[in-house]
Amino acid sequence: DGYARIPLPDEPAGLKINPALLTPTRTSDVQARAASEFYHYGMDLPKNAKLVGGDVNIEYSNTVGSISIIIKQKGKRLLVTRSLRLRKALITRSDYAGFRQLMIDWNSHKELVFSL
Repeated sequence: DGYARIPLPDEPAGLKINPALLTPTRTSDVQARAASEFYHYGMDLPKNAKLVGGDVNIEYSNTVGSISIIIKQKGKRLLVTRSLRLRKALITRSDYAGFRQLMIDWNSHKELVFSL
């Protein structure tokens, strides 16, 4: 179909929280776990491959933790850096929106699509 999909590997014991299961609001606290994950990938691409959607740069911190997702294509080379740090294991209702956004962003861009 003129496209290639590449799933990015991650640590089997890494933080696995499906953001689709996180409701927009909470009436009670959420028990998670403090975590720190870092992944760095580099790969050579076929000559005409182009990252669909272009480069990605998501970086921010909030009261729960911090995230950085950087995906850059430089010619035939793809560079990916993903890092997540959760500073809290108990997510209070007041921190929940920030936690939910971290999980939504952390679970995005785990499969890259290239036009060929």
